[in-house]
Amino acid sequence: MLKPTSPFGADLRKRRKQLGLSQEKLARLIGITGHSYSRWESGKLGCRHKRPILLFLEVLAQRQAAGVMVDGVAPVEL
Repeated sequence: MLKPTSPFGADLRKRRKQLGLSQEKLARLIGITGHSYSRWESGKLGCRHKRPILLFLEVLAQRQAAGVMVDGVAPVEL
């Protein structure tokens, strides 16, 4: 049985999918490895910087809403 995702991990997954980014691409934008990001999403690794990460994701969403490409990904309907 899969371990339930943490509330932070669930929020990360939801926002990442809304942005249309893979775990690897978002990890690269944040400046961490894809493996670490995957562990954040799954709740297997804690994150000491939750608030800045969530704020960063909000900025990415705002940029997409304004029609700005994020790491080569065209804006999506949020």
